[in-house]
Amino acid sequence: ADGAPCFISTQRFHSPDAMPKRAGAPAKAKSAKVAKVVEPAPVSPLDALLDALARHFPADVETLRAALPHAIGSNKEERQSFQSMVIDTFTQLQTQVTAKLSGAVQAAEAEEAEVAAAKAQAAQALEAAVGEEKAKREHKDAAEQALAAAEEAKRGAFVAVDAARAALAEAETALQDKESGIQHAKDIVGDAWVVLREGTIEPKDWRLRDKQIKKVATLLGDAAVSASLLAAVPGALKERPDNRGPFAKLAVQHGAEALATHVDELVAAKDAARASIDAKEAVAITTAAGAAEEASARVEMSQNASIAAQNAWADATTVVFELKPDKLAKRGADAAAGAAAARAELEGFQAARAAYE
Repeated sequence: ADGAPCFISTQRFHSPDAMPKRAGAPAKAKSAKVAKVVEPAPVSPLDALLDALARHFPADVETLRAALPHAIGSNKEERQSFQSMVIDTFTQLQTQVTAKLSGAVQAAEAEEAEVAAAKAQAAQALEAAVGEEKAKREHKDAAEQALAAAEEAKRGAFVAVDAARAALAEAETALQDKESGIQHAKDIVGDAWVVLREGTIEPKDWRLRDKQIKKVATLLGDAAVSASLLAAVPGALKERPDNRGPFAKLAVQHGAEALATHVDELVAAKDAARASIDAKEAVAITTAAGAAEEASARVEMSQNASIAAQNAWADATTVVFELKPDKLAKRGADAAAGAAAARAELEGFQAARAAYE
């Protein structure tokens, strides 16, 4: 303050009883010790204000505490620049703390007002939020069902692909069997049938002849010739060509025609099987694979939709939780306590400041 210089001591008051005794003082007779009540050292208004400032700027106040009494005690007109800076810093700290605490009070009171407004709208907002949460939950459930259906369709599509591939493999195996059958029939017609028809097997090799006749008879059976022709051909082939009668020659001729027709039918069946593979089984695999790809894409889309629906439902659930009365009540109590504490701290600082001034 302005006026005559004064010095304000920051030393705490100490009881004389607590001071050390001089050496050589006469010893007193021992007596029963009585517990003494030590009064707390009085705190000056300046110390109280510095203590309040230290709660916010401890480092600055620690340095300021030692220099401030000397600066305040100096004559205003004779103060050096550092002393003026000390006093200015002291004043600025008071202003800053006042602003800080005032801001805290304003923020706490704003929170109180916000909670009060939220409570006024809570019932209506909660009802709307519950409805929104229900809609989001239903949408989430529908998305999860759609995802399950898409995954089932995908599994079915890949089963169809496997089935189409299995059918193709089976058809290829059957085609290979037909080709093997054609080659077998051609071998018999081009070998066994020729030597039997021409009679080139020697009579002494009748066992070889009978073996070849058996091959021809089996092939004729595969050709589904009549029972009469199947019975006549083996006997005619046992005769040498120059010993065959008209009927035997006729049987050999019909047998040759039947074998040629059978080979042609086998070739035609093989060609039809190949055409069927090219036109159906391979196309079936392509179609099934395309369906599987589409099913996979639908699964991915359904997964994304399900995740989005779950997130939206979670957000709606959070809103409902925040609007519940017990949540608002706790928030209101916390806001009231915070505002009261902020006002109390501001009032306490203002009181300390007023006491010093």
